[in-house]
Amino acid sequence: MFRNNLAVILLLLILVSCSSSKKDTLGDIDGPKWIIDPYAISEDKDEIAAVGMSDGCFGGLKVSIDQAKADAAANIASQIEVRISKITEDQVDRIQTQNQSKQNVQNNVSNSSDQITKKFSTVTKTAVDNVKIAGLQYTNIWTNKNGENINNCVVYTRAVIKYNKIKDYFKNNGEIYQTLLNTGIEKAYADAWIKGIINGIDNPQNNVAKQSPILNN
Repeated sequence: MFRNNLAVILLLLILVSCSSSKKDTLGDIDGPKWIIDPYAISEDKDEIAAVGMSDGCFGGLKVSIDQAKADAAANIASQIEVRISKITEDQVDRIQTQNQSKQNVQNNVSNSSDQITKKFSTVTKTAVDNVKIAGLQYTNIWTNKNGENINNCVVYTRAVIKYNKIKDYFKNNGEIYQTLLNTGIEKAYADAWIKGIINGIDNPQNNVAKQSPILNN
């Protein structure tokens, strides 16, 4: 009898320990499926999607919604920057290799590539912020309304941006092209970068640009 009671007590202690160790993980949230996977409700593949969340509900619902939107926008921007960074590296390396082959000289190609890539990085951050403002859409919002404890209240929002919005911005924005030239980036690199983004921003396989026409000349 004593052994049976002891076994029951030990089992209860284990269950309590397991339940208390699972705190506020996304997998435990009883909410819509887009919270876990923002692409779960995408109607097509022509968009970048992300989820943002608030840090409690301390300032009221409106403040929490704004906080969640800002977080979603930042996550969208991060995805765009990653894609553009890969495109930049691809295009710079291609032109560097092409130039080295044509001139048949041995230069410090690696250092030169790093310098050019850094210049592109500065322009990219400003461009992504502008793209985000011009094309971002907030499609869903949800709050767990978790009891009376304001620390447990979280607002989630889903944001998307269409690839065409990104392409149109880089295709039609003469200001960003001029900024590239003013930064000291050569025209060949600027042309390849713009074309690389237009052709490769929506490449889901490797997120690098298709070979730009300028590189085939």
